[in-house]
Amino acid sequence: MFLRYRPTVPPEYHDNEIYAEPTAEQWSKVKVEKADRSDFHRAQREKKYAVKEAIEKHAFDDNIGAI
Repeated sequence: MFLRYRPTVPPEYHDNEIYAEPTAEQWSKVKVEKADRSDFHRAQREKKYAVKEAIEKHAFDDNIGAI
């Protein structure tokens, strides 16, 4: 709220705790959480495409099932 909305909020509301600048500890916590979400989503994409590739390999591999 501090970076995006405080500049557009009327000055009489700038003292409201919602628009206060976060502490360094809060900023670092947000950065860590954002990195964790990014890592989680990357891992999910890797799993998704690994399963998809395994299914396609099995479906289109001519050597499987050849007698």
